[in-house]
Amino acid sequence: MWPFKKKPRTSKQVLADLREWADSQLKAGKSRQFLETTLLKAKLDAKDPEYAAKLQANSLLAREIGNLLYQRNEQGSAYEKAGDIDQAIALYEQNVADEFMGGHPYERLRILYSQRKDYANALRICQAAVACPYLDKKKKEKFQEWVKKLAEKGGLTTGVQ
Repeated sequence: MWPFKKKPRTSKQVLADLREWADSQLKAGKSRQFLETTLLKAKLDAKDPEYAAKLQANSLLAREIGNLLYQRNEQGSAYEKAGDIDQAIALYEQNVADEFMGGHPYERLRILYSQRKDYANALRICQAAVACPYLDKKKKEKFQEWVKKLAEKGGLTTGVQ
């Protein structure tokens, strides 16, 4: 699953092409979690003379993407502790948009929006968690329970019949 027509010769060229591919995927609406997962699951041909360069580029870019997602959560937590809830929300929202595979940004947003009595946004976040292809079944079930509770609490509809 190597997305290029041409074969780069150096690790630097491989990484540049891989970044170009990643940018095109983001522009096409793919999430960063999709990119990280795709890179980590990429099947490379060990007989390819550029195997090492491709493996290194895949690993490096996947790590960069993963680090960005985790740093957003860390920065969001730091903003919360400092009392800057709006900044924390902005970072957590970015991770929700990027389909982060852990529950942290979804849970924090559910709590923060609920504290503000913004049940519509809390419900939206829980629905995003349920729809996220990278969250495990147990987390999705937990957020599905919150969908019901928040809809009742806020007098909102869930969109589910």
